[in-house]
Amino acid sequence: MLNVIKSQFVWKDCGASDAYFRFNSLSVTPFPINYPGSEEVKIEGTIVKDIPVENFEFVINATKLTPYKMQIPCITDFGSCTYDYCEYAKKKTQDLYTIFAPIECPLKANKYSFDLKDRKLPDVGDIFKKILEGQFEATGTYRNGKTGQVYGCLYGKFEVKL
Repeated sequence: MLNVIKSQFVWKDCGASDAYFRFNSLSVTPFPINYPGSEEVKIEGTIVKDIPVENFEFVINATKLTPYKMQIPCITDFGSCTYDYCEYAKKKTQDLYTIFAPIECPLKANKYSFDLKDRKLPDVGDIFKKILEGQFEATGTYRNGKTGQVYGCLYGKFEVKL
């Protein structure tokens, strides 16, 4: 089931019914996302079972949808990248991707709610800046990098304006 938040931001919990992560709500304001600029992200979810930290990673697959469909490569930690979850969560950066890693390890079963203010898209430089304008979709998958076991999944479709 797709959840449409007022402002046309679309998201869904794309995890299996037995996923460790369950996402209950997600909003991003303003919409569309402004570059440069900052966004506020509100997210609520539940971790239903403690998540082992060994080989724990999250994978972002980002695709630009307009003017034509294009997979965004991993460029300086932005785009379709694989991250060591625990290391990334320690950084405490203000970039927009921290919505995927707001909790430091170990991740314990509990309900979580975050209001992440002043999140920014990373500076991609003048050359790649034009690529940022348009519609995108991204999937963040939480998994065990060694076994492939998926702990949860979050999908979003959004727009960036220069």
